[in-house]
Amino acid sequence: WFDELLTRYEAEPKRWNWFGQHLLGRFRTDDPKIRAKLLKLAGDDDTYLGLVALQGLLTTGPWHDPGARKFDDLEAMKLLRKRLASNDADRVRSVLFLLSYNKTGGSGNQDMRSHYVPELNAVLFHEDEGIRRQARGVAQWLDEKYAQGLAEQLVDAFEKSDDVQTKLAALRAIAAMK
Repeated sequence: WFDELLTRYEAEPKRWNWFGQHLLGRFRTDDPKIRAKLLKLAGDDDTYLGLVALQGLLTTGPWHDPGARKFDDLEAMKLLRKRLASNDADRVRSVLFLLSYNKTGGSGNQDMRSHYVPELNAVLFHEDEGIRRQARGVAQWLDEKYAQGLAEQLVDAFEKSDDVQTKLAALRAIAAMK
């Protein structure tokens, strides 16, 4: 069925986009052939379906298991990090939410966690305040060992900068972290 969906989507993207988004957004697989096709689809930066495919790749495997700290798909992580490093605000905004998750699968904030990637540092100083706010939301759920390192980098940025906006962004990011 997966190949059939991709064939239909490629032939008529507008018609199959909504269905594909909802299906892939809940899709989980460890099948290497299907994961390769998801990776190819995820590499398409210009479609929302590509983002949903990336989400499917990143939410399959150990990184959503409680206590897990490794992303299981290095190629998918390269795509995520590429989007985070993009100059396109929409691309950055589209993937920030993928870094946070609820470790128990519930809905309470007490179980929220975030995964750290080095690109988060730069996103905390992004020119768009909405993106900075979203990045602070990710930073607040970081594991203590990552939060400490990030806080040290933020203090360093604050101390070395003469720019008021940079100092303010650093202070806000530090204040958001738990």
